Order: sequence, then C-alpha cells, then structure tokens
Amino acid sequence: MRPERVQIQGSPGPLNCLRAIYQMPRPFALLATAVLCACAPIPLTTQPSVPSAASTFPMPALVAAAERWIEVDLGASEVILHSDEADPVHLGAATGIAGDPAYGTPVGLFHVQSMQEGPIENVPGVFVSFILIVDIGSGTGIHSLPVDSQGNVLDDRLAPSVTAGCVRVAEAAVTYEFAELGMPVWIH
Repeated sequence: MRPERVQIQGSPGPLNCLRAIYQMPRPFALLATAVLCACAPIPLTTQPSVPSAASTFPMPALVAAAERWIEVDLGASEVILHSDEADPVHLGAATGIAGDPAYGTPVGLFHVQSMQEGPIENVPGVFVSFILIVDIGSGTGIHSLPVDSQGNVLDDRLAPSVTAGCVRVAEAAVTYEFAELGMPVWIH
C-alpha cells in the first residue's frame, strides 16, 4: 500500500507538513511525522546557543548500566556509539537549535522506539534513510543526510542549529547497524 502524494500548501514548514500528514493513512502518517524534522526550514535570523560542556550533564544511571548505548552530544555536534566491547565511535552530527521549542533537539534519556532503513520521502522531493526514532511523540530521530530522488545530498552540513530538531549523521548506516530497538539514547 502506497500513500497518495499529499500537496503541502504554503511553505514546507513543520505546521504545514503536519497538516499534510494528517491527511495520510495512519501507518504512513506516523512514519512521516517521525522524519518530518529532516528538512524543515530553519529561520536564518535565529542565533544558535550551544549547550555547556558535556561534563556539566550527569550521565543517567540507566545509561551507565547499559552495555551498548548511543550518546548525542549537542555541544560537540556528534553522535557517540558506546559499547563494552570496543572504544567509542565518534560521528559528526547536525542538530536542531538549542533551547528552541519549535526547532530544538530535545534533551534527555530516550530509547530507540522504531527503526526504518528507508529511504523515506519525508517531504516532497526529500528523502532520508537509516532512521532511528527515539521519540515518536515529537518525531525526534537520528537519520541520514537528506537526499533528492537521484540520491544527491541536499544539505551536508554537520553542525549545531542546522536541522529542525532531528539528529542528522553522514554515517547513518553505521549508527543504524549499531542500534537495536529499546537501546538507550542520551541526548545532552
């Protein structure tokens, strides 16, 4: 079953995308909501605020006890894959605007709730792959760089204040292969 293509009225911002998603059949709407943040426009007038050093954020006890987990360090713009079996793997990442309720990457302890290899067309003409949904309610996830239908990268920036809240990783396949459902994801 394929969803009908839904025309977004106005700019492809989050509110208009959500209105379009509301018209989709439920299975497609849930997935589209989850990857919405991949390419929503960021206002150019917003000044980013970078979080303090990671040492000011105490590690949650649940993460400390886990054998394998994912860390998203907003201040360093990186995803870190932790395992008892190997040294941590550091991957550059793009994140949302710190402290912005509409475009910020939420902080806290999450878990991988859904995994979708993709590619998924999250807004017309924009695709993402290797999607790890960590908060279905807000649509927050970790995914690949956005590409067009031919596979051309649309935005390769890996820095803070680049996305509309999701975490974008160039090596998303590595993150996807490392992850498993229920795995802790600590965003700080």
